[in-house]
Amino acid sequence: MGKPAVKRGRKRQGYDNDDVGKSLQYGIYKERDTLDLRVVIDQDEVDAAKARLPCWKNAHAGAPSLPARHLCCICGFHANYKCLVCANRRLGSISSYYCGFRCFEIHKDQTCGKAIHHIHW
Repeated sequence: MGKPAVKRGRKRQGYDNDDVGKSLQYGIYKERDTLDLRVVIDQDEVDAAKARLPCWKNAHAGAPSLPARHLCCICGFHANYKCLVCANRRLGSISSYYCGFRCFEIHKDQTCGKAIHHIHW
């Protein structure tokens, strides 16, 4: 019989003495210089003027052709109904919408008439 078989596998990273110096010197991501957004936009405007192309500063989408969608304040689905109690207590533009009776009951018990931050939608 011959020599016993030697197991070959992957080297475990981080345990080899040779790799310690390399991991400290080089990171995974390339270091880039920080850029000021105003400078980038101004540079884009200059480049677009030379090439006679539209630039980022002058681009706009215009008015939407469809009305705004209203989302349920409880579940986040499409809402067909507006809470009249909240509409009377708050500003006219900020209202709580709900999609059905279940969500309305939850809304009425917990958040009706209270200040709600609509940022999460």
